[in-house]
Amino acid sequence: MPLCAAASRRGRPWFRAALFFAALLLPLAAAAALPAATDLQAVARRAERSRIPVLVFFYAHSCAYCREVDHLFLEPEYADPAFHRKVIIRQVNVRSARALRDFSGAMTSQAAFARRYGVALTPTVILLDAHGRQLVPPLVGVGNPDFYGSYLDAAVTRAAAKLQRGTVPGPTAFAAGR
Repeated sequence: MPLCAAASRRGRPWFRAALFFAALLLPLAAAAALPAATDLQAVARRAERSRIPVLVFFYAHSCAYCREVDHLFLEPEYADPAFHRKVIIRQVNVRSARALRDFSGAMTSQAAFARRYGVALTPTVILLDAHGRQLVPPLVGVGNPDFYGSYLDAAVTRAAAKLQRGTVPGPTAFAAGR
């Protein structure tokens, strides 16, 4: 029996609904998954060579807004090759005990790293230099989803401009919690 004939039979409206939702979710499945932060010291070397910021996305699995920021804003940007010339992106699970090498080479957990930066709410996006210093104020929460992409682009642009001009803030800027 052809696929469309099966979908049109009475008693199988779920089939059409399943096809509809599969078509909606297909672009999300094609988006590139964000890499986890495992070795920020290696990331820092690349950031310093390229003079680009490191964007750290702090999330929690149970956070619906985190999934929104991830799927609607960060993953599409990460899939764009031009984005890789502007910023290096890594994600940190604020509740994970997974090992992470920080910017100085010390081993810690993802949760401890998030606490070090004072991350109390998710989603939080922090832009850092190669030494782990915050370049611009963090983006905390989603606020207005209609403008979030603009806020994100502006933060990346300001952070990159600070690196290019050499006007990187001191180690205590923006209450990094360190």
